[in-house]
Amino acid sequence: MKKRNWILGGAVIAAAGVLTYYAIINKTKTNPSINNVEENKLENIIQHDTIRKDTLNISNVEYASDMNQLRMLWTHVYNPKRLVVNDSLITVTGTIITKRREPDGDSHINLLLDKGYEYLLNSHNIERQKGCLVCEPVCVYKATQKDAIDAVNGYTNDIKIPKVGTHVKMTGSYILDKQHGWMEIHPVLSIEEIN
Repeated sequence: MKKRNWILGGAVIAAAGVLTYYAIINKTKTNPSINNVEENKLENIIQHDTIRKDTLNISNVEYASDMNQLRMLWTHVYNPKRLVVNDSLITVTGTIITKRREPDGDSHINLLLDKGYEYLLNSHNIERQKGCLVCEPVCVYKATQKDAIDAVNGYTNDIKIPKVGTHVKMTGSYILDKQHGWMEIHPVLSIEEIN
């Protein structure tokens, strides 16, 4: 009986993943704002959905909600071709070392990662970002950079960014910024203060 329940539970999770995938495909075909995202970026995010859910400690409903919110944020990333998605949804912890306003409207946060997350950094993070992971919530400020204004498209992100020195948990897409060469969480989906 126990084995049958385990198999049935696995089948329910697999079915939910398939339904989520087809809902995403339908949404991208019918929602013009999602079609603004480079097609292969969205496909990359979709392909990771069923893989990442199993490694996160969240329910199917929370996961689907996070992915939908993340997809919406991707529609406000300017020039997404410069970003290579390595993991569509990742959560890290660390301490905010610096934060600044970027001309594209994003907030640039340097996060000193907690022990165990160092593998997420590359040599550019170490040499040019003080050994920190760059984390960028999008559309926090008014964009002044001309090529970013269209991506913002009137959207203002209401994410709360804690002060420098705060220990936080950050979730978002883990990417390589080809323009700068360092690794980032961009866009940031959520920031939560932790002790």
